[in-house]
Amino acid sequence: MGSHVSWACIYPKKSKLKKEQFDYIHQFIDDMELAIQSDSFTDASNGYAKYIDVESFIDYFLHTEFTLNADGLRRSTYFYKEKQKADGSGGKLHAGPVWDYNLAFGIGGFNGADNIESWVYEGGDTQPISAFWGRLLEDPAYRKAVKKRYEELRKTVLSDKNINAFFDKYARLLKKAQQRHFDTYPELLASEEELIDIAKAKKEGKSNNPFGFPHMGDSIGNPFAHMPEGFQFPGGGFPHMGDSIGNPFANMPEGFQFPGGMQMPEGFEMPEGFGNMGGMMLRMFQGYRVGSYEEEIKTIKKWCSDRLKVMDRVISEFDGPFVLKKKERQKMPGFPFGFN
Repeated sequence: MGSHVSWACIYPKKSKLKKEQFDYIHQFIDDMELAIQSDSFTDASNGYAKYIDVESFIDYFLHTEFTLNADGLRRSTYFYKEKQKADGSGGKLHAGPVWDYNLAFGIGGFNGADNIESWVYEGGDTQPISAFWGRLLEDPAYRKAVKKRYEELRKTVLSDKNINAFFDKYARLLKKAQQRHFDTYPELLASEEELIDIAKAKKEGKSNNPFGFPHMGDSIGNPFAHMPEGFQFPGGGFPHMGDSIGNPFANMPEGFQFPGGMQMPEGFEMPEGFGNMGGMMLRMFQGYRVGSYEEEIKTIKKWCSDRLKVMDRVISEFDGPFVLKKKERQKMPGFPFGFN
């Protein structure tokens, strides 16, 4: 949730590495990032291709963008470095394996995860993106390779026919288990009343704000994004109580009371059930609500089809010049980002 991106040694852990080993991988990452940001980053000998396995980066990029994974390219992004061969070849950084997909496929109301037109590499509202993802796309040859790979996948793994068959296969496999699951957690399925409210909100162009504040929250789950006129925060702001998903009330100390000075507009009332943080978090992590397992399968199929149509349209233009869609996205962190 900070302003920079850090690298970390997962395996072996930093504590298990000898100083020479850590210094080696640290220097490799620094050299890679500096090469990618350099003016000669497209050079075949000394540019990014010297350090990264390009094919793995392209696959990782396409997988993340297809699933619209809110944690992709930032928090839950893993890499591994192959061992360099005796002749000096190899030893490049591979992207993957993919991980952490609870905020993918339209789930989650922040970092653009609930907007099917979003692109993960463009950054988000709460967490920075490693700048090299966008930098790689500035290379026409890299974009051409992305487009070629995507077109290949659309005929096989990412074809609508294959994706639908994939969901049908696992829907059958999980048929008995899902029934036990929803019998145990019936609140995960929306009631008829909720479905009616959701349909009405969509028709009126309103968002299903997870915190329940009318017309105040935004797409990233911040309940204070659009405060009514006259609202004032307490002097000095809130103590540090929030959690990793931006809920400012997650870790209230025992006996906590709001500091004096919080002024609500006249007639303002907290929504009913505001104290039910579990329910609020449940709604935050759902980009859509469904009333049945069958509807869930149908919904995810349609979402995938719609997402691929977006990718078809945008990637078809990868032969042209690369431009970040939003100017503010250009304010990405610099290099190097740091190493822990």
